[in-house]
Amino acid sequence: MPFSNRVSTWALLTIAGISIWRRISRRRSIQEKLHACCKKGSFLMQWYTLLTIAMLLFVVGSNIEYFKEYATHAAATTDQTLRDIYDDEGQAQLLEDKLN
Repeated sequence: MPFSNRVSTWALLTIAGISIWRRISRRRSIQEKLHACCKKGSFLMQWYTLLTIAMLLFVVGSNIEYFKEYATHAAATTDQTLRDIYDDEGQAQLLEDKLN
């Protein structure tokens, strides 16, 4: 299954999770615990850093999928696939008109 079929679901879950984390981490006690535990790395647990990293991963994943799955398809193969689909539906002439 291509990555893009799952991206919307994972993006929604990620944003929802980060929103919940943002709400929780606004408490001063949580911030103090983060800074005590992580020291200089505590900025990695801030909601805006998590959101930025997650969105960058989605963009990189989408680009990898595009170049791996779709960019290498030949135009002739795509045209033939469209012709086959339209032939099945009896609309081959309509497709020819659109392609020319």
